[in-house]
Amino acid sequence: MFITGHTLIGHSQLPKWFCVDENGENVSPFADAPIIRCCLTADTNRNRS
Repeated sequence: MFITGHTLIGHSQLPKWFCVDENGENVSPFADAPIIRCCLTADTNRNRS
C-alpha cells in the first residue's frame, strides 16, 4: 500500500498563542484536545473523497 499526504497539524505550524495560556504559561496538550479535534474534523470532512 502506498499512501501520500501531509500531517494535519504539525508543531511548526502552530501559532505561539495556541500553546500558552493568558499568562504566557505552557498549557497541557489535553487542554487543546477539543480545539484540535474540531480542526481535524473540519479538515477531514472538507477533504473527504
